Amino acid sequence: MRKSEMASSGLHEALRTGPFEHALRLAIQASGLTLARIRSRMAERGMPVGLATLSYWQRGRSRPRSAALVRTLEEVVGVPQGALQTLLSPARQQQPAPERPWYAVTPRQVCANAETVQRLLVELANPFDGQLIALSVHEHLALAPGRGIDELDLQILRQARIDGVDRDAVIAACEPGELPVRWRSDRTRLGRVATDHQAGVMVVEARFPHPLHRGENLLVDTVFEFTGRGSACTAWGGGFRAGAQTYCLTVRFPAGDPPARVWRVFRPDNSSPTVDVGDIQVDGNLVAHFIDFDLPPGYYGMRWCWN
Repeated sequence: MRKSEMASSGLHEALRTGPFEHALRLAIQASGLTLARIRSRMAERGMPVGLATLSYWQRGRSRPRSAALVRTLEEVVGVPQGALQTLLSPARQQQPAPERPWYAVTPRQVCANAETVQRLLVELANPFDGQLIALSVHEHLALAPGRGIDELDLQILRQARIDGVDRDAVIAACEPGELPVRWRSDRTRLGRVATDHQAGVMVVEARFPHPLHRGENLLVDTVFEFTGRGSACTAWGGGFRAGAQTYCLTVRFPAGDPPARVWRVFRPDNSSPTVDVGDIQVDGNLVAHFIDFDLPPGYYGMRWCWN
């Protein structure tokens, strides 16, 4: 990479001033490599590292501890030897880290059906968009005997970033041509709805019992019911534009019809491919699940097959 290119992208300055995660993020962007490709090249050099770990590093959620690993990373992304390692020195780490921006990425970068989701969010015109933190997200997906979606139970623990937040926008991004036929909530009053039937996306306004104070928590619960007669569902997951502290996904398969295999998948953004990051076992109740913590922005989910 030429020096002029480094300067124009801001990488040269970031390697000089840090912090580590900012410099790494720019180095990855300048390299033109996806996280999956970086992981593959590091593995070829005898330094395996997980996709989630790479994403954590570039988001400042964790830092590498191995100098050999950092040297290999520098080689793969094409920065001078020692450039990233210097930013990990004890003196550098004692400096206060900058506040993490709320919108690390946009919905368009992480959501399935991203363009549609963005348009429907704009249609609802939620004045408090971006003012709620997802402390935890629990999704429980149940499949019908025909392998279509039967029910989605979505539980989101929200925290207000400012005073006065009184609503949320709950997204159900389903199969193309299929939308929920009923929806309900025990803790919020469901209001306006924006849909795109062809894309299979619904956004529902959830009104809170009272305006929240800054730092106040509220569990936003929504159950979406489907006909169960839609096309076979073979993947599900959640896209987080600002990360989440906890994400748990549970999928219950039809009685007597377990899948042949289930994979956990990850995608840091829509410019990167969705990759398999491990197998998931289906238990005796025909349920597969995973739980993850301290998530940086990205898409996390499962896919499965019956063949």
